[in-house]
Amino acid sequence: MFKQTLCATATCAALLLPTASSAAIAAAPPVVQEAAPEAEAPPSADFVLANLDSVSPLNLIYVASEQWSVGNRLQAAFWYYVWQIRTEPWAVAESGFSEPRAAINQSVGTTINGWIFSDPELMYEISERAISYEAKLPLWSRMPEGVTEPQWAELIASTRATYARDLQESFVATPPDRIRELRRQNGLAVGPLPDEGAPLPEEWR
Repeated sequence: MFKQTLCATATCAALLLPTASSAAIAAAPPVVQEAAPEAEAPPSADFVLANLDSVSPLNLIYVASEQWSVGNRLQAAFWYYVWQIRTEPWAVAESGFSEPRAAINQSVGTTINGWIFSDPELMYEISERAISYEAKLPLWSRMPEGVTEPQWAELIASTRATYARDLQESFVATPPDRIRELRRQNGLAVGPLPDEGAPLPEEWR
């Protein structure tokens, strides 16, 4: 959830890492696809978003990486947080999701968070919009093996609630002014975000 993927400690030490090269997103590990066309190239963002009910939620990282690659960094951050929320119950229920998810969090997460935490308040706003919008998106039609439909619905609701709570608690434990102070101490950018790219569509909330 949020504390595990963005804040390694109560002081959000993970947020203070130097921003990784944007090439880190392109280096994210391959994702197992369920219905994507068989091809060397990864599925497009349009394909993934049009087939959320038939592709693994891990593929949402391709939406974030595609937006980042064309300069839409704010949208990339939004979809990265959607990806975090959507893949969390799978990482809990199915061991095969944990390793690639952790690797993507380490590579893509370091890049995106290193950039967006220059403006902690905006990061909080984007995360809240991702939390709201993710719950409106179609779910993958598959369920983890051995999990009943009621159990799966409960786990999804639980991980969503935990992610939202961890976001709030993280900003209480380390307020925006403290994040800025720590970033300055580590030589990281503070202030308005450069190169945001296209704004988030109004309906993404």
